[in-house]
Amino acid sequence: MKRMNRKGEITKCRTQIAAVLIVVLVGLAQAGTITVGSDPNCDFDTIQAGINAAIGGDVVIVADGVYTGDGNRDIDFGGKNITVRGKNGPENCIIDCQGTEAELHRGFYFHSGEGPNSVLDGFTITNGCAYKGGAIYCRYSSSPTITNCIIRGNISPYYYVPDPFHPMVILQDGGGIYCSESSPIIKNCHFLENIATGGGGAIYSYRGNSIVRNCVISGNQAGISGGAIGLYEDNMYIHNCVITGNRVGFLLHGIGGGISCSKSTSTVTNCTITGNSAKYYGGGISAGGIVLTNCILWGNTHEEIYGSPLITYSDIQDGWPGTGNVDVDPCFVSPGYWADANDPDIIVEPNDPNAIWIEGDYHLYPFSLCINAGDPNYLPEPNETDLDGNSRIIAGRIDMGAYESNHIEARLYILPRTINRHSRQKRVWAWLRLPKGITKDDIDSNTPLLLYPGQIEPTHQYIFPRGRRGPKRVSIIAYFDKRDLMDVISDNGRMELKLVGRLKTGRYFYGTDTVRIINRRPPAQR
Repeated sequence: MKRMNRKGEITKCRTQIAAVLIVVLVGLAQAGTITVGSDPNCDFDTIQAGINAAIGGDVVIVADGVYTGDGNRDIDFGGKNITVRGKNGPENCIIDCQGTEAELHRGFYFHSGEGPNSVLDGFTITNGCAYKGGAIYCRYSSSPTITNCIIRGNISPYYYVPDPFHPMVILQDGGGIYCSESSPIIKNCHFLENIATGGGGAIYSYRGNSIVRNCVISGNQAGISGGAIGLYEDNMYIHNCVITGNRVGFLLHGIGGGISCSKSTSTVTNCTITGNSAKYYGGGISAGGIVLTNCILWGNTHEEIYGSPLITYSDIQDGWPGTGNVDVDPCFVSPGYWADANDPDIIVEPNDPNAIWIEGDYHLYPFSLCINAGDPNYLPEPNETDLDGNSRIIAGRIDMGAYESNHIEARLYILPRTINRHSRQKRVWAWLRLPKGITKDDIDSNTPLLLYPGQIEPTHQYIFPRGRRGPKRVSIIAYFDKRDLMDVISDNGRMELKLVGRLKTGRYFYGTDTVRIINRRPPAQR
């Protein structure tokens, strides 16, 4: 047997490396960029034409604009591992499907075995009207990645079968997206004001393993189940989502205003589910075989939960058995609400036919008991973030809900230290001293301080720096009407007061102090 000398081994190794490099370089050479738009310099003027010309690895860049008509709706990837991207995001790249019940059209149809390397990125898809998936339909094990999209105002309508012996109304599912035996990755998307006559106003999934991550699902409707998400025999993973203001039951009884899960083993983690409504039951969720962890279910109407889900380390209004569960006001910064469409200042019931959803802010105030109250053993994925893109765990333990709190603690002094309900004093004085590094220009002066309990706004507030040498520390002086405070404090004795403000970055700062409340009338009034 011949033995190769060291020189021969090196030569062979170099030959193998060269072969690998050639393969890599050929692959890179094959990948390219295709442009779509009305500009004459673009390669194609319709999205479908750009896709048709693409090969695996290509990126189709779609210029800003509103895309309508043939070639810009009912779009088919054809099984290709390509990325189709709106150049400057969904606010600027809009697919108007112009679908009607007389002429059905949706945005995209995946049915050729697309996988996660088939990427749809950065579009608004609106005015789709199609059976099973008003905006997007995934079937036949097609599982693309759908990211950074706005799915708004699409519908999955019913149709009527005029059989003389058995006439039927066939309801349809998935006002936004319908998945049949498919498992797309849906992330960083907004689902707004979509309608399904059957189930899943925003998303419906059947026998899949989809991932829905970092999404806002708000103001959607379904006829019978799952105002936001409807699942049947499905294993969906829903993570870091806000599900708000969805409703179900405009056709039949209606179950699961937020999520309806039947014969499924789905998982919901780090989600905020609030303000949803079911005409019959399960305003938050209607589920069996579903697991929830680190979630907030609050302010949903007609029962927060129907069924027997397994829930741990979550805040459930009216309580729920399970390790780490609590029943406390989550202290959202600004909860959403149902209002009269003609006058948003008038609050109405969600089943009011004229009701519209006014979206809120579901970040947690600094004193929320949902902060650092999630699963103490929760291990975030590498580079995992909350819905804002911040680190998922900031203070050593995960928060409940979709947002991780990152508040700044300040020093608060309240005067007088003893507040007599019957004294002649009319004001309560607060001095908030912020930490070093915060300047006067950092503070959002258009957002008034709020004193808790009661969310009381000051009658006056002043921001000024203090200190003669070195960096000056910012202080805020605020005056509050004593009557407003006494109206919300019913008990006497020691009371902790909290003062909250906001920086221009959106972060909140806060301070706490304890005063004594007494009820002592002057001698002349006894």
